Amino acid sequence: MDCPYYHENIDGGEAERRLLQHTGKDGTFLFRDSGSIKGAYILCLLHERKVYQYRVLTDKNKKLFIESVTNRSARQMSTLNELVEFYLSKGISNGLKTSLVRGVRREGMELSDSDDTEDDEAYVDTKYIFGSEKDQPDFIMSTAHQSRQKSVHIYSEPTIDQAPPLGRSPHLQLIRTYHDQLAQADRSKVSPEFVRRVQNYIDRDLLTDVTDVSKGESKLSSNHIPKLKSLVVEESVALQRQLVEFQEKVTLLREVLAKPGADVKQKTKVDSKSQFNNLIGQLSQMKQEICSLEMEAVNSYTEAVVRKSKEFAAAESHAEIPPTTFKVTSAVKALLSGPSTLSLIVDVNKGLLHIIKDSSQSAEVGNKFSSEKILQIIKSTTNSCLLELLIEGRKKDAFCFENIREREHFCQLVQQLKKVHNKEVDVDSISIFCGTWNMGNELPPQLGLQPWLKSQGSGKTRVTSLAPEPHDLYAIGTQEAKVSERDWVNRVKRLLHNQFNVLFHLVDVCTLWQIRLVVFVKPEHKNRVSAVQNAVVRTGIANALGNKGAATISLSFDGTSLCFMCCHLAANRERVARRNQNSRDIVKNLSSSIGNKNFADFDVSNQFNHVFFFGDLNYRVDGEIKEVLEMAGKEQYTEMLKLDQLINTINERTAFYGYNEEVITFPPTYRYRKHDSTNQFNWRKVKKSGIKINAPSWCDRVLWKSLPNSAITNTSYGVVQDITTSDHKPVFSSFTVGILPQNISRNVHSITTPIIITLYDISCEKMIEETSEKMPDYCVTVMSSCIEVCHESEPSAFQSRPDGHEVIKWSSRFELKPSFSDASYLQTQHVLLAVKTFPDGMVIGDSAVSLFEVFESRNECSFECDLTYLGSQTGIIRFNQ
Repeated sequence: MDCPYYHENIDGGEAERRLLQHTGKDGTFLFRDSGSIKGAYILCLLHERKVYQYRVLTDKNKKLFIESVTNRSARQMSTLNELVEFYLSKGISNGLKTSLVRGVRREGMELSDSDDTEDDEAYVDTKYIFGSEKDQPDFIMSTAHQSRQKSVHIYSEPTIDQAPPLGRSPHLQLIRTYHDQLAQADRSKVSPEFVRRVQNYIDRDLLTDVTDVSKGESKLSSNHIPKLKSLVVEESVALQRQLVEFQEKVTLLREVLAKPGADVKQKTKVDSKSQFNNLIGQLSQMKQEICSLEMEAVNSYTEAVVRKSKEFAAAESHAEIPPTTFKVTSAVKALLSGPSTLSLIVDVNKGLLHIIKDSSQSAEVGNKFSSEKILQIIKSTTNSCLLELLIEGRKKDAFCFENIREREHFCQLVQQLKKVHNKEVDVDSISIFCGTWNMGNELPPQLGLQPWLKSQGSGKTRVTSLAPEPHDLYAIGTQEAKVSERDWVNRVKRLLHNQFNVLFHLVDVCTLWQIRLVVFVKPEHKNRVSAVQNAVVRTGIANALGNKGAATISLSFDGTSLCFMCCHLAANRERVARRNQNSRDIVKNLSSSIGNKNFADFDVSNQFNHVFFFGDLNYRVDGEIKEVLEMAGKEQYTEMLKLDQLINTINERTAFYGYNEEVITFPPTYRYRKHDSTNQFNWRKVKKSGIKINAPSWCDRVLWKSLPNSAITNTSYGVVQDITTSDHKPVFSSFTVGILPQNISRNVHSITTPIIITLYDISCEKMIEETSEKMPDYCVTVMSSCIEVCHESEPSAFQSRPDGHEVIKWSSRFELKPSFSDASYLQTQHVLLAVKTFPDGMVIGDSAVSLFEVFESRNECSFECDLTYLGSQTGIIRFNQ
């Protein structure tokens, strides 16, 4: 990548750090890879010390564009360099939060240490203002290093009558205008050096002062137009020295001529007929001219930027989006009194949404809502035509559109309306905290939980520079919780507020006996969260008691679905099989009770983009107690983990197959003496039935499973040992998760070429033994939220191969027709395949296939995926595309 402002392999947090560390000023920008869409970039733009992120996508012609709904063709570029040049030229009329001013160069492309720091803050690489280096005027220095040498003027004598080449932007027009005015001015009475300095000011510093004026401050301040003032002060250095010397001379004369005891600070009387009066007049006139210079500059810049912006806007104006009307029915009233037809009118240009009840009424008569009043649009996951709309001051509305395309078009226009008038930007990635703590039936300490919420402790901890910053979402699970649900929610909310000065929004809380899960998000993300559900699963005695089981919360954050399962599985070292069965029971019950009801036949881990399974899972370290204690004392955790029941279970593919866990580098989380700051293991437990041995173990774990090609990175996994109220230690794990947009990027009515995804030669190799005497037939089902209908094959039977493996083949050829034929959208989607018995429909395994891989293949190729059922591998499915 030849763009100097492209930073590879960094996330949003690191991008923010680099922007703030560079200058911390408005308009500072860089590019990074998208955390949610492969092959896309993110433009990170700093404004008022907040980073705004914009997706840079690639269309089918490999052209880049900043994601927008309208007029995309005018913004298509082949490279990031072209994109930077274009948006620099747009100035403050670029449709972003603020104008691009200065780029942060990636490592290896920094400027030398001798560069002038002050100049660097206002510097914009002339390559991106005037085009390629060969097109730059003679007086523009060709490299960034040369342009900021303070002591040596290495450029050639300027030809003042030759103005810089023009671009088609208001900023370039301004530079040309002031060069023209300098060319016409009388320069005979000033030195050539001063003319050069004025030229440098126009080329390098004018835009900074123009941006300062364009902020619209009503009165002059000490830091107004700082670059022009700096030029004036630099040119008056000699004059100031002369004035100081002259003032001393006048003071000496006054002291000589003063009467005994007189105050020498009094003004001396002067002969009005002498030349001294002329000097006073000259100085007074100079003062007035210097003071008026600032006002004239402000007025000139204000008038020029307004005039040129209007001229540029007229030349580059986009076609206005006419108000668009949608005929809908009220889903709420339809349930009560039958269908009620309404009209929704989206006026992007005026930033208004109209809801009209009577078709004969005009837009002005109906309810009218400005863009900032529209809080949230929520797409139904079960009905492709249903949409909920949350408007400030109203109850939630629900509307049924004619079809899915009309619903999507409405969402696109509302999104564009909010982007234009609210400067709303998409979130590309968020930081998620998952914490689990078995509280040991004790009250938590009043103080000391902050390190847990900051992901600080032993093991892999969060980057120190980011520790003071809150995560975007907190999922906090507890077991054996003695504190009440209400008190715990209030305490965590207060802790987060005291630690980060942020009043977090409670998404949901779910409690099963003493198992509890609570989810918070930052207040600015409140209206990005939708489809919130919760469910509990009991796995205690006879699967009826809730002392063991799971408390679960699922949600959608924009277009990304998340599921959090806080679990407490069966205890005791020897009950590995029971714990495995607990996990299967949890997944099986949740598959039909939470998530998209249309996909109830599929494993819950394939119904969400990301599933987090955490809690006191109770898996132990198998080994003699003496040996385990010795390894724990020597911190030989790698050797201990070879005996870990959970790791071995995953490796055997009998439970949690396909789940991930970050490498454990922290001490065991169980079993410690309560209220003992020395952190001694309490491995001997005395019970009525005898002495129970509990070897030091990692009972408290955080696992996750994501759909293929989903963007997720673990950023911490550790334990806080300083909290001693329980025999378990709190565990934290954090993630950077890519967030998909809620709407597609292209106008649905601009998509004319349909995309058909073809799957054929589907076969399956079975890895489980058949329990029934009669071999049933099987069929394969193909479903996705992005395709219009569900597809199912003709039934077929498994056949034994010579090598002993059983294989089934289906002759069906599936032609999948997406609801929207937008490649950039489809590459973020997945297709689910399930193998079922026929005709009773019992699932023996399912799998998720990323359409990104299908699109990347371009030519015909083969795919192979694992089939899993309730966390166990049951087969392998293969197909061609």
